[in-house]
Amino acid sequence: MDYNNGSDIFLAKLSADGKSLLASTYYGTTANDGLNLNTLLSIQYYGDAYRGEIITDAQDNVLVATTIPSELPLSRPDRLAATVLKFSPDLSKLIWERPKIMPGFSGAYGIRAAASGNIYVCGAVRDNLPTPEDGWLAKLDADGNVQKTKRIGTSNADVAMLLDLDKDENVYVLGLSNGGKYPVTSGVYSNRNSGQFIHAFDPTLDRTLFSTVIGSGRGTPDIAPTAFLINECGNIYLAGWGGEVNASIGTSLALASSTKGLPVTTDAFQKTTDGSNFYLALLENGAKSLLYATFFGNTNSSSDVRGDHVDGGTSRFDKRGYVYQAVCSCQPSSFPATPGAWSTVNRAGNCNNAVFKFDIDNLDVKFDMFLNGKKQDTIDVCTPAKLQFVNTSTGGKSYEWNFGNLGKSTNPVQGEFTFTKPGVYVITLVGRNPLSCKREALYQRTIRVSEPAFQVSKDTTMCLGGTVQLRASGGSNYQWTAHGSLNSTTIANPVATPTETTTYTVQASDSKGCTGQKSVTVTIQPLPVQVTVSEPVICKGQTVRIQATGGSSYQWTGSAISDSSKAAITVQPTQSTAYTVIVKDNKGCRGQATATVTIDESFRPDFAVEKVFDCVKPTQVRIKLSNAGGDQYDWYLGNGDSLATQQPSPYVYPKPGTYQVTGIAKRGSCTLSASQPITIESPLEVPNVVTPNGDGKNDQFVIGTNGLKLDVFNRWGKAVYQHVSYQNDWTPSVAPGTYYYLITFPDGKQCKSWVQVIN
Repeated sequence: MDYNNGSDIFLAKLSADGKSLLASTYYGTTANDGLNLNTLLSIQYYGDAYRGEIITDAQDNVLVATTIPSELPLSRPDRLAATVLKFSPDLSKLIWERPKIMPGFSGAYGIRAAASGNIYVCGAVRDNLPTPEDGWLAKLDADGNVQKTKRIGTSNADVAMLLDLDKDENVYVLGLSNGGKYPVTSGVYSNRNSGQFIHAFDPTLDRTLFSTVIGSGRGTPDIAPTAFLINECGNIYLAGWGGEVNASIGTSLALASSTKGLPVTTDAFQKTTDGSNFYLALLENGAKSLLYATFFGNTNSSSDVRGDHVDGGTSRFDKRGYVYQAVCSCQPSSFPATPGAWSTVNRAGNCNNAVFKFDIDNLDVKFDMFLNGKKQDTIDVCTPAKLQFVNTSTGGKSYEWNFGNLGKSTNPVQGEFTFTKPGVYVITLVGRNPLSCKREALYQRTIRVSEPAFQVSKDTTMCLGGTVQLRASGGSNYQWTAHGSLNSTTIANPVATPTETTTYTVQASDSKGCTGQKSVTVTIQPLPVQVTVSEPVICKGQTVRIQATGGSSYQWTGSAISDSSKAAITVQPTQSTAYTVIVKDNKGCRGQATATVTIDESFRPDFAVEKVFDCVKPTQVRIKLSNAGGDQYDWYLGNGDSLATQQPSPYVYPKPGTYQVTGIAKRGSCTLSASQPITIESPLEVPNVVTPNGDGKNDQFVIGTNGLKLDVFNRWGKAVYQHVSYQNDWTPSVAPGTYYYLITFPDGKQCKSWVQVIN
């Protein structure tokens, strides 16, 4: 755009919310003002014609660094003069103007006001061809008087683009240098043969503190600087852009502009570039190291040569390390945008304004506390309390939780602890960021943990069968463990009726939601009862004395008791018996004990009787004793005979019949007996001759016992007579001779022999 009719500088003052124009004014000559159209400069980037800066001093006066014609009428567009203007805060008064700060043709690019009132300005100056331009610095007092001017640079082209001051009023300059020869002092970070320089001077501008270069190492400037900062810790921040838009203006040095090859750190926000991006860097105090560097912008390069850039204008760092940067972002664009931004894409067909705020040096450490999932502003809790601590910090590279004597944690997100003991706990979160001016910051919150003021009655002792009232206090709600022996589980003072020693636990809560748990033990005091038995083991029919002690009243249970309400009883059990006594003392406590009286029947003469059958001979009886525990035995056979021995010899009853056999065993003074019946049958009286001749004598085969089974065989084994229940009535009608019989008893015993039949 040509400004044939002249351009003027305007100043405007807006309200803090941007809604009101508080003041405005023009400043200028009859020629073009505020435009640096010096075509003699070797280092010229896109938008440099608009370079200049506006700031306020400590009194809110407005200071402007700009460029105006050095002569009127203006004979050549490159005859320009660096100028500083000072206006009143309301812009109603031009307090002073200081043109032609530097001899030669110059432009003013950067300006800062010190707390002392001194003003520092930088820019570019060129006297004539073929000498290339230099950077320059100037120091003015508060009234605009020039105290010091200084050229800086090399034998090649150099410009001082931006400057800033540290807390000691040392002056730091960010500039560009062609040829890669700008001096580098020792002990600094540098990229050899690079085209961006940082040079620090003391307030007199006479002494160099350090100087260094940073860049791609191509020997030419890479970027057009847009922002520069020295923070309160002395760390150095710079921002700029480079790429195709610079190259489009056609100068030889501008053609080399690119962000490719610029150094970035491993934690860079954007590590790659298409060559036409913004570049942000942070150097340590004194430029000792590169703390952080990143690219920022569109990486979707195409045939469209309009990369990320800015059409002049001023961008700023604030003292916290935030950079506020305006950008011309062109289509096609993938320029980064945050979620929720007013627009996340460029909807124009060409270039459109983008703005980003980037935080390099931020360390804000905070955390939130949660109890039962609810965020807490103040924490005053009761034990046990489980708290969560959630890290809400920004800017930290690492974090450490310190929970006092509960321990530490390096979990960057959160910590969790249960507080079981009362006390005051200071929870500390330490955040660390080597890029931050603070380097380390901490945030603390205090937690007061107290025990609930719940109380319960003391442990107590009671008698079995009694009751006791338990007491709890300090809560509004109670829940007792029941154990089946409380009249209520939800009141403060329930009545307990335990049957054994029992520990009762109560969970209490108060109106604040604090909970606590206490226990009380009720011990059942047993009444010591002693029982003695005169004879624990007796004979059946004997009497025994049982004596109980330990109480004032007694009650016995059992059989054959003489007087059940006395301490001593006499019993005569007929079988082994357990006797239980319940004893009470004068306090009503009860106790009980049991004594067993055993009837000794271990030597009872249990026996079996075995009969030995021998057909025609008398039956033998054998007595077999199965329990031989006695000392003496007597056997009574039921017919008047007796045997005095433990194991008697076989006995033959002289007569048939049924007899009661009784065994009597003695051991000590005890006697036991056992009896059982035995039946003795008559022996068979079988004849060996039968004479069935009809004379009425010896005509039948008579064996003496009816009902037996009889089989008679001839000598060849052929049955000649059979009867299952023989009645002694067989009259043989067989040929005379010898026959053989078989008699079978009901129990299976058999007798066999022969009989002679004679007619």
